[in-house]
Amino acid sequence: MVWLAVLAALCPPGAPRADDVSAGGRLTGRAEVGYDSFEERYSIVDADTVDGVNEVRSRLRLAWSTGSVLGNLFLVEARALLGEDNHETGARARLVRRFAGHGRSQVSFEGDATRREFGASSPFAFPNDFTRLYGRAVARVGVHHALALRLDGRLEDLDFSQRTEFDCDHTRASVALGGEYDHDLTTYGMGGVRYTTMQIPDSTEIEYHSWMPVLEIRSTPELRQQLYLTAALERRLYDDSAATRSDFWALFAALLAEWPLGDRVSLELRDDLEHYGYDVNTDAYFDYVENRTALLFNYNGSWAWRVGAGPAFAFLASSQSEQDEYVEWGAMVRVEYIRGARAWAAVEYAPGRRLYSSFDPAAIFDFDSIFSDYTFHRLTAFAGVRVWRGLGVDLFADYQPEDHEREGDDATATLLSVSLSYAF
Repeated sequence: MVWLAVLAALCPPGAPRADDVSAGGRLTGRAEVGYDSFEERYSIVDADTVDGVNEVRSRLRLAWSTGSVLGNLFLVEARALLGEDNHETGARARLVRRFAGHGRSQVSFEGDATRREFGASSPFAFPNDFTRLYGRAVARVGVHHALALRLDGRLEDLDFSQRTEFDCDHTRASVALGGEYDHDLTTYGMGGVRYTTMQIPDSTEIEYHSWMPVLEIRSTPELRQQLYLTAALERRLYDDSAATRSDFWALFAALLAEWPLGDRVSLELRDDLEHYGYDVNTDAYFDYVENRTALLFNYNGSWAWRVGAGPAFAFLASSQSEQDEYVEWGAMVRVEYIRGARAWAAVEYAPGRRLYSSFDPAAIFDFDSIFSDYTFHRLTAFAGVRVWRGLGVDLFADYQPEDHEREGDDATATLLSVSLSYAF
């Protein structure tokens, strides 16, 4: 499901191919009109509440480039988004210079500016105008045909029109140094360390700096056999010793592995892990480990489609907060169809049951526990089709109802996004 979403973002139906960019200048663009709807239903003091955003929006992107994405490249882009009583404008520039030699040595520079403004009758619950500036510079030096050193620097500045508890102006700067290994497009490895500083003038007590070793491994030696692993360990230190948030260690890891079991059958393992360990625990920030895993048996009907199904399990454990602890049992069913950039679709359904450690089903009206056990259904669908030349239709839908043991805890979240676009 994830790789289909990435493919859709990079190569939407009707989008020009990357190698279509000629050595001379070329104008490309994308015009889009769509409808977005997000709705959340829940109860507060026995009263049903509905929060949501429903709006028609249009988007336009124009870009001019010279060169090729496989060689030297210069690109400038302007974009605009118009919604109901809100709009966004932005511009981006990118320069890539490649050098002959081992490991595809190159330097690249990228800059991006975005301005988002909301009107008085904006459908968003907490509208807040902002300006975002972003810059990035990357140097990659090949030391072997498959090995390279990489230096990556990034700078982001976010400026809100109104200062609130949740919307804080900040300047984030980071630099990363690491190495890459790329062998015949089938095996890729990356390891390095990133250092980040966050300056927040509106709330200096949560300014911080952090160190983060990172690791990424990708291997696809043959059809239906793949390994994708990412891991990062962060040590975050807050600049103010009296900060409301404690220094912490955090570990993030994601695994996707698939093995062929026959001509058409394969076994797929997914796992996502998140762990926080604080120097000082509080009611809001405390040590915990959360993990989600699924084991799917896939039937690969052809190059175009496949079906997968299997058990799923998740848990959150904490020695500091029993009320947040839970175990989750369920299943996952997934159907995928793809015909390159002409048409693709994916549907994923995951029913299950979440049980909280502190909840007593025999005392349904006992509110000592913040959370109550519930049965859930999670349905997600992606789809895209190229109707004619550069004309395409895209759809994303997500529906997640929760049926709780405790009356009044039921909740439902619904997200729908559909768009009609033309790319040239």
